[in-house]
Amino acid sequence: MEDNEKKGIIVFTKYSPYSAADTRIENYKGEEYKTLRVVSLCRCGHSKNKPFCDGTHSRIEFDNERKEEKKHGPKAYKGAKITVFYDRYLCKHIGKCTHGLPEVFDAKRTPWIIPDQTQDVEKLIEVIRKCPSGALSYSIEDGKRETEYSNVQKIRIEKNGSINISGGIKLIDDNDSESILDSKEHYSLCRCGASKHKPFCDGTHYEIEFNGEE
Repeated sequence: MEDNEKKGIIVFTKYSPYSAADTRIENYKGEEYKTLRVVSLCRCGHSKNKPFCDGTHSRIEFDNERKEEKKHGPKAYKGAKITVFYDRYLCKHIGKCTHGLPEVFDAKRTPWIIPDQTQDVEKLIEVIRKCPSGALSYSIEDGKRETEYSNVQKIRIEKNGSINISGGIKLIDDNDSESILDSKEHYSLCRCGASKHKPFCDGTHYEIEFNGEE
Protein backbone atom coordinates (compact mmCIF):
# COMPACT_ATOMS: atom_id res chain seq x y z
CA MET A 1 0.00 0.00 0.00
CA GLU A 2 1.26 3.47 -0.88
CA ASP A 3 2.04 5.83 2.02
CA ASN A 4 -0.55 8.35 0.83
CA GLU A 5 -3.26 5.73 0.21
CA LYS A 6 -6.21 5.67 2.59
CA LYS A 7 -6.41 2.59 4.77
CA GLY A 8 -9.45 0.57 3.78
CA ILE A 9 -11.80 -0.99 6.31
CA ILE A 10 -14.58 -3.57 6.34
CA VAL A 11 -17.16 -3.19 9.11
CA PHE A 12 -20.14 -5.40 9.89
CA THR A 13 -22.33 -6.63 12.72
CA LYS A 14 -24.11 -9.90 13.31
CA TYR A 15 -27.13 -8.63 11.40
CA SER A 16 -25.57 -6.50 8.66
CA PRO A 17 -23.82 -6.88 5.30
CA TYR A 18 -20.12 -6.11 4.92
CA SER A 19 -19.63 -2.34 4.71
CA ALA A 20 -16.40 -1.63 2.84
CA ALA A 21 -14.82 1.82 2.68
CA ASP A 22 -11.84 3.52 1.06
CA THR A 23 -10.63 0.65 -1.09
CA ARG A 24 -10.72 -0.69 -4.64
CA ILE A 25 -13.32 -3.37 -5.34
CA GLU A 26 -12.88 -5.51 -8.44
CA ASN A 27 -14.43 -8.56 -10.07
CA TYR A 28 -12.64 -11.83 -10.80
CA LYS A 29 -11.38 -10.40 -14.11
CA GLY A 30 -9.65 -7.54 -12.31
CA GLU A 31 -12.18 -4.96 -13.52
CA GLU A 32 -12.95 -2.27 -10.96
CA TYR A 33 -16.49 -1.62 -9.81
CA LYS A 34 -17.34 2.07 -9.89
CA THR A 35 -18.87 2.61 -6.48
CA LEU A 36 -19.30 5.18 -3.75
CA ARG A 37 -16.66 5.56 -1.06
CA VAL A 38 -18.65 3.23 1.20
CA VAL A 39 -20.45 0.21 -0.24
CA SER A 40 -22.41 -2.73 1.22
CA LEU A 41 -21.41 -6.21 0.05
CA CYS A 42 -23.71 -9.22 0.28
CA ARG A 43 -22.76 -11.97 2.72
CA CYS A 44 -26.02 -13.96 2.85
CA GLY A 45 -25.60 -15.25 -0.72
CA HIS A 46 -29.12 -14.32 -1.84
CA SER A 47 -28.93 -10.73 -3.04
CA LYS A 48 -30.33 -10.16 -6.51
CA ASN A 49 -27.64 -7.52 -7.04
CA LYS A 50 -24.50 -9.52 -6.20
CA PRO A 51 -21.89 -8.74 -5.09
CA PHE A 52 -23.78 -5.88 -3.47
CA CYS A 53 -26.35 -6.11 -0.69
CA ASP A 54 -30.01 -5.50 -1.55
CA GLY A 55 -31.43 -6.18 1.92
CA THR A 56 -32.42 -9.78 1.23
CA HIS A 57 -30.65 -10.98 4.40
CA SER A 58 -33.37 -9.31 6.49
CA ARG A 59 -36.23 -10.89 4.54
CA ILE A 60 -34.83 -14.43 4.64
CA GLU A 61 -33.70 -14.23 8.28
CA PHE A 62 -30.13 -15.05 7.29
CA ASP A 63 -28.38 -17.49 9.65
CA ASN A 64 -25.24 -15.55 10.47
CA GLU A 65 -23.99 -17.76 13.30
CA ARG A 66 -20.50 -19.26 13.24
CA LYS A 67 -21.07 -23.01 13.52
CA GLU A 68 -17.50 -24.04 14.35
CA GLU A 69 -15.00 -22.13 16.47
CA LYS A 70 -11.27 -22.18 15.88
CA LYS A 71 -9.62 -24.60 18.33
CA HIS A 72 -6.06 -24.84 17.07
CA GLY A 73 -3.42 -22.62 15.54
CA PRO A 74 -1.47 -23.45 12.39
CA LYS A 75 0.38 -26.76 12.12
CA ALA A 76 4.08 -26.67 11.22
CA TYR A 77 5.59 -28.85 8.49
CA LYS A 78 9.35 -28.54 8.86
CA GLY A 79 11.83 -28.89 6.03
CA ALA A 80 15.60 -28.48 5.87
CA LYS A 81 15.45 -24.87 4.62
CA ILE A 82 11.84 -23.81 5.10
CA THR A 83 8.95 -24.58 7.43
CA VAL A 84 5.43 -24.40 6.02
CA PHE A 85 2.54 -23.55 8.36
CA TYR A 86 -1.03 -24.55 7.61
CA ASP A 87 -4.15 -23.28 9.37
CA ARG A 88 -6.95 -25.63 8.38
CA TYR A 89 -9.65 -23.39 9.86
CA LEU A 90 -8.87 -20.59 7.42
CA CYS A 91 -8.43 -22.80 4.35
CA LYS A 92 -10.95 -22.24 1.55
CA HIS A 93 -9.77 -25.28 -0.45
CA ILE A 94 -9.21 -23.40 -3.69
CA GLY A 95 -6.19 -25.57 -4.55
CA LYS A 96 -3.60 -22.89 -5.34
CA CYS A 97 -1.05 -24.96 -3.43
CA THR A 98 -1.90 -28.44 -4.73
CA HIS A 99 -1.90 -27.17 -8.32
CA GLY A 100 1.13 -24.95 -7.84
CA LEU A 101 3.48 -27.52 -6.30
CA PRO A 102 1.76 -30.92 -6.19
CA GLU A 103 4.97 -32.63 -5.11
CA VAL A 104 4.95 -30.57 -1.89
CA PHE A 105 1.19 -30.28 -1.36
CA ASP A 106 -0.68 -33.57 -1.83
CA ALA A 107 -4.02 -33.90 -0.01
CA LYS A 108 -4.06 -37.67 -0.61
CA ARG A 109 -0.79 -38.18 1.28
CA THR A 110 0.18 -38.16 4.96
CA PRO A 111 1.69 -35.77 5.82
CA TRP A 112 0.09 -33.80 3.05
CA ILE A 113 2.79 -31.09 3.13
CA ILE A 114 6.44 -32.15 2.67
CA PRO A 115 8.59 -29.03 2.05
CA ASP A 116 11.68 -31.03 1.08
CA GLN A 117 9.92 -32.51 -1.94
CA THR A 118 11.25 -29.46 -3.78
CA GLN A 119 14.68 -27.84 -3.71
CA ASP A 120 13.26 -24.63 -5.15
CA VAL A 121 12.50 -22.70 -1.96
CA GLU A 122 11.70 -19.50 -3.87
CA LYS A 123 9.06 -21.32 -5.92
CA LEU A 124 7.57 -22.75 -2.73
CA ILE A 125 7.39 -19.27 -1.18
CA GLU A 126 5.74 -17.99 -4.36
CA VAL A 127 3.05 -20.68 -4.13
CA ILE A 128 2.45 -20.00 -0.42
CA ARG A 129 2.05 -16.28 -1.10
CA LYS A 130 -0.65 -17.05 -3.68
CA CYS A 131 -2.88 -18.55 -0.99
CA PRO A 132 -5.66 -15.93 -0.75
CA SER A 133 -7.09 -17.00 2.61
CA GLY A 134 -3.93 -16.75 4.71
CA ALA A 135 -4.13 -20.44 5.61
CA LEU A 136 -0.53 -20.92 4.46
CA SER A 137 2.53 -19.13 5.82
CA TYR A 138 6.21 -19.94 6.18
CA SER A 139 9.49 -19.34 7.97
CA ILE A 140 13.00 -19.66 6.56
CA GLU A 141 15.07 -22.07 8.66
CA ASP A 142 14.31 -21.01 12.26
CA GLY A 143 13.42 -17.41 11.49
CA LYS A 144 10.26 -15.39 11.96
CA ARG A 145 7.03 -16.76 10.51
CA GLU A 146 6.10 -14.72 7.43
CA THR A 147 2.39 -13.92 7.27
CA GLU A 148 2.19 -10.30 6.12
CA TYR A 149 2.99 -9.43 2.49
CA SER A 150 3.03 -6.15 0.59
CA ASN A 151 0.04 -6.79 -1.64
CA VAL A 152 -2.00 -4.05 -3.29
CA GLN A 153 -4.93 -2.96 -1.13
CA LYS A 154 -8.11 -4.24 -2.77
CA ILE A 155 -11.21 -6.38 -2.46
CA ARG A 156 -11.55 -8.99 -5.20
CA ILE A 157 -14.84 -10.77 -5.80
CA GLU A 158 -14.15 -14.34 -6.81
CA LYS A 159 -16.44 -15.89 -9.42
CA ASN A 160 -19.01 -18.05 -7.59
CA GLY A 161 -16.76 -17.89 -4.55
CA SER A 162 -15.38 -15.81 -1.74
CA ILE A 163 -14.45 -12.18 -1.23
CA ASN A 164 -10.65 -12.03 -1.22
CA ILE A 165 -9.03 -9.24 0.76
CA SER A 166 -5.45 -8.04 0.35
CA GLY A 167 -3.29 -5.11 1.37
CA GLY A 168 -4.10 -5.00 5.07
CA ILE A 169 -7.73 -3.88 4.98
CA LYS A 170 -8.88 -3.81 8.59
CA LEU A 171 -11.76 -6.07 9.61
CA ILE A 172 -14.07 -4.76 12.34
CA ASP A 173 -17.10 -6.58 13.74
CA ASP A 174 -18.88 -7.31 17.01
CA ASN A 175 -17.35 -10.78 17.39
CA ASP A 176 -13.63 -9.89 17.19
CA SER A 177 -13.28 -12.01 14.05
CA GLU A 178 -9.99 -10.38 13.09
CA SER A 179 -8.33 -12.09 16.08
CA ILE A 180 -8.87 -15.46 14.37
CA LEU A 181 -6.69 -14.52 11.40
CA ASP A 182 -3.08 -15.62 11.01
CA SER A 183 -2.55 -12.81 8.52
CA LYS A 184 -4.33 -9.51 8.80
CA GLU A 185 -2.85 -8.54 5.42
CA HIS A 186 -4.82 -11.04 3.33
CA TYR A 187 -7.86 -13.20 4.05
CA SER A 188 -11.06 -14.53 2.45
CA LEU A 189 -14.61 -13.72 3.52
CA CYS A 190 -17.67 -15.89 2.90
CA ARG A 191 -20.29 -14.52 0.51
CA CYS A 192 -22.35 -17.67 -0.15
CA GLY A 193 -23.80 -17.48 3.36
CA ALA A 194 -23.13 -21.14 4.16
CA SER A 195 -19.63 -21.22 5.66
CA LYS A 196 -19.36 -22.84 9.09
CA HIS A 197 -16.49 -20.47 9.88
CA LYS A 198 -18.27 -17.16 9.28
CA PRO A 199 -17.27 -14.56 8.39
CA PHE A 200 -14.42 -16.50 6.76
CA CYS A 201 -14.74 -18.74 3.72
CA ASP A 202 -14.36 -22.48 4.33
CA GLY A 203 -14.99 -23.65 0.77
CA THR A 204 -18.67 -24.55 1.28
CA HIS A 205 -19.58 -22.58 -1.86
CA TYR A 206 -18.20 -25.51 -3.88
CA GLU A 207 -20.50 -27.98 -2.11
CA ILE A 208 -23.65 -25.90 -2.56
CA GLU A 209 -22.72 -24.86 -6.11
CA PHE A 210 -23.08 -21.21 -5.22
CA ASN A 211 -23.94 -18.92 -8.12
CA GLY A 212 -22.31 -15.59 -7.38
CA GLU A 213 -23.87 -13.78 -10.32
CA GLU A 214 -27.60 -14.43 -9.90
